[in-house]
Amino acid sequence: MFQYAYTVDEERKLEHIFWSPSHSFDWYQKYGDVVVFDTTYKVNAYQMPFGIFVGINNHGKTILFGCALLRNETTSAFRWLLKVI
Repeated sequence: MFQYAYTVDEERKLEHIFWSPSHSFDWYQKYGDVVVFDTTYKVNAYQMPFGIFVGINNHGKTILFGCALLRNETTSAFRWLLKVI
């Protein structure tokens, strides 16, 4: 299962979307000491910045907390993202 949130613009086109595996919130409670967020710039088919939240578990392995596609890298886009996670 996944949890997600999204917004659409006035033309009902996707503006932003965030999704995460349902277990990632439990993992965050256990392993949320280190969280890294980074974006790539328009390297996917939709030409949208892709953001990823990752952490480190107790075995030193990278774990996924969630991902996002954003329309742009504006303050309002990141503000929306940080509100929904």
